[in-house]
Amino acid sequence: MIVAVTEDLILRARLEAATAHGQMKVTDNLAEAARLVGEAKLLLVDLEYGAAEIGVLLSVVRRLHSRPYTIGWVTHVRWKETEPLHRLCDRVLTRRDFVAELPSILSPETPAS
Repeated sequence: MIVAVTEDLILRARLEAATAHGQMKVTDNLAEAARLVGEAKLLLVDLEYGAAEIGVLLSVVRRLHSRPYTIGWVTHVRWKETEPLHRLCDRVLTRRDFVAELPSILSPETPAS
């Protein structure tokens, strides 16, 4: 399963449309994301969504025995501002690159998805 955390409605719709058969759960509820992350193989996180709250979620994920591969994204304007969160992710992309790479990120051939 893939879990995505974002408040961005346009990106949320894009994420939901990109996956078939309910293999992805897109949420803006961090408590729900925390419950689901133990089952996830891939975690996609909007790093601009409340840095303190996302930091807590990512710290919990890092401590899991079997943790999902984590990709964070952020606009280039807020890259430096979110840098403390980058070390909690396996990979961080600008929003533009994330959107461009989304088909390959969600591809069944991608090991993490």
